[in-house]
Amino acid sequence: MDQNDKPELSERQRNTFRTGREPEAVYLPKGTEVYKFADSRQVQNNSFSEYWSPVKPVTLKDGTKTGGLENDLQRCNGDPGTLRDRQRFRAAVSYDWDTKMDQLVVAKLPEGQWAYVGQPKHQPYHKDAPNVEMIGGDHQLVLPSARRDQYEVVRTEGPLPGSVAEQRDANEQAASKRAQSAGAAKDKMRVISGGKQAEKEPGHEK
Repeated sequence: MDQNDKPELSERQRNTFRTGREPEAVYLPKGTEVYKFADSRQVQNNSFSEYWSPVKPVTLKDGTKTGGLENDLQRCNGDPGTLRDRQRFRAAVSYDWDTKMDQLVVAKLPEGQWAYVGQPKHQPYHKDAPNVEMIGGDHQLVLPSARRDQYEVVRTEGPLPGSVAEQRDANEQAASKRAQSAGAAKDKMRVISGGKQAEKEPGHEK
């Protein structure tokens, strides 16, 4: 694609970004690598949507740097399953969309492409929890003019186990355990704090 021929986002694509801040157009040269956790059915058919994450961090005009695959993996101790779960929430991929995200895909752009970079908008967690949202947070790349079969896949990992429902159940069990651990820690701190306070109050000396 000619660098001077910058495409516009469709209304559907624009609505995936957070409101209040325009996504920034960035030209990605030929050979740029992008990644995502895709449904293995898409991988088999070599058919991908226009939503990706950068393999190498992208620097925006204000100096903000996006994440990158290596840094994202390091945050997850190199575990693809943990990265998949993180990406689902940080990219706000709702469980309602029935996307397994079970296969890591790294693809190369066979020609230069304009990408729009910004944070994804909040999305519903699941229809059974209408008051809960996935807030996103990472930067997404949207390639508005790329064809679904245009990407050159250079690396795949997986597929990872677990249906969408099984992933959601596992996440909720883990969240429940974290909440219980946090509650136990708060109770312990109250006991410790209360004990110190009692020692300082007059009339408690033995």
